[in-house]
Amino acid sequence: VTAMTYAQAANTTYMSKDIASDLPVGVYEAGEHEHDYTGNYAVIAKTAEDGTINLGLMTDENTKETIFTIRAQRIPNLRNPYSKDDPSGYKLDSQLYDYVKVTVEKGAVVISAKGDGSYYLGDDITISGTNTDSDYVYLFITGPNLPVAGGKLDNPKVSPQNESDSLRITVNNDDTWKYLWETTLGSVLDAGTYTIYATSGFALKSGTEKTLSDVEYDSMSILLRKPFVTATTSAATVAKGDKLFINGKAEGMPSKGVAIWILGKNYWNGEKDDIGSSAMVTEGVNSEGEFKYEISSAVTSDLASGQYFVVVQHPMYNEEFDVRVEVNEDENAVEVITNPYGAKDANGIAFIIAGAGKLQGSDAANALISSINSANIDDTYTKLSFIVEEPWIRINTIADHYVGDKFQITGTTNLAVVDRLIAEITSLSFKPTDKTQSGEFTGISSVIAITEGSEYNEWALDVDASTFKPDEYIFTVESVDADIKEITVFNVLEGTPVTPQVNEPENEQENERADESVNETEDESADESADGSESDSASETPSASPAKTTAPYPSATTAPGFGALIALIGLVAAGALAFVIGKDP
Repeated sequence: VTAMTYAQAANTTYMSKDIASDLPVGVYEAGEHEHDYTGNYAVIAKTAEDGTINLGLMTDENTKETIFTIRAQRIPNLRNPYSKDDPSGYKLDSQLYDYVKVTVEKGAVVISAKGDGSYYLGDDITISGTNTDSDYVYLFITGPNLPVAGGKLDNPKVSPQNESDSLRITVNNDDTWKYLWETTLGSVLDAGTYTIYATSGFALKSGTEKTLSDVEYDSMSILLRKPFVTATTSAATVAKGDKLFINGKAEGMPSKGVAIWILGKNYWNGEKDDIGSSAMVTEGVNSEGEFKYEISSAVTSDLASGQYFVVVQHPMYNEEFDVRVEVNEDENAVEVITNPYGAKDANGIAFIIAGAGKLQGSDAANALISSINSANIDDTYTKLSFIVEEPWIRINTIADHYVGDKFQITGTTNLAVVDRLIAEITSLSFKPTDKTQSGEFTGISSVIAITEGSEYNEWALDVDASTFKPDEYIFTVESVDADIKEITVFNVLEGTPVTPQVNEPENEQENERADESVNETEDESADESADGSESDSASETPSASPAKTTAPYPSATTAPGFGALIALIGLVAAGALAFVIGKDP
């Protein structure tokens, strides 16, 4: 492909006119310095071996919005090599040509941001869109106390005066563009509502050669909110030897993460045996601003029982922890200092956190919070607490059961739900035996899980006593991780409990006959009483004494295991029973 000169265009005719007459005005300027732009509109191209020619039509923001005609016409006597100065060989073939009309429409700019339009200061916001009008997109922002004409998105307090000062993004071949806006770059914005503009050419709302009316543009509103931090502990109470997690979220995506302060009696989580090695503890955040800090089982094992206070510190806008620690080697102590950003020489000692004269527990926590609350400090925080306890396991009362029963042994514990327990049921009959004896043993052993309960965590063991033998059993439950064990005993009895039967009349007729019999007996008794009162008392015949009966005793059974179980059951209509256990006479 060779660009056609203006001279060639003026001497190449088609349809009774030359090509130069169809060119825009000003493509050729004669004078001391000649400029020939004919090649932007007319070219001479040689076909490939397959007879094809591929040409591209490029437009920009200055291209007129109209219909263009692209004409291809054969040059039959084209000289080889080409001559830019001799146009005589460029006469076109009036019989062999073709053309196509191309409509160039006005382009458009579109802007959008990932998310719902509400963000926290410190967030990285992905801004993207399309631009079909030009090769670049220009971004600026307006909002409270920013330049009225608009400020640079990467430095909002500065209003660009020319294209080189502006924030310009290259548009991709598919007309898309993208920009990652770090809201903490440049001058720090305050919380509020802002408008971001994307234009097809360099332009502001005012004060520049081109304004919004001269370019294609789009805009969007965003809400920037003040960052904050939230946190919770995985449990309000932790048993010594269990892990504890502090989970939370730091809005605003602080690049330095958050500071974790844990304070108790004679304890600060940043303190080391060598005071000079002590340091503030920080935890990073992920892409969602979330963090997770672990207090290991080794640490909780060494903690004294009691309450501990947690302060989670967010560095906020300036990405600096303005309340931090500093080792004072001369005093062999660690001091908490307030260091507002930009005031490097204004360090103020707030309190001593490690070493001689240090504050303890809640006093240290309150002093730390007071320091962060200072008007000169932009950091923010959240506070919480947890309790460390000695580990314990409790077994709920186990009632007596019978062979063949299916029941559950339950209990509570302050161990964590991730811990495991070993539960074991052992028969008291389990003992060494001679080789000639059969060693009978019944029981179970199982690893059981701890589940979350309403007040304390809970555990349960399902027991099937169908293979158990009558005996007294020892139940043991202990922690796999912590050094804690609990033991109790219960009985498994032979047979099933007997429910007493009550004889009832079979039908209503028997009820009526029974009532009549009772009435007749009462009448006869009344008559005999009346007659007897008239007779001599000496003639009375003493009634026969009731026959003696012997209360049935349960048949003797072999006592199971090492224990002896005696069951005495009596049913008495009236009176009382006395049971005496003694030696045989």
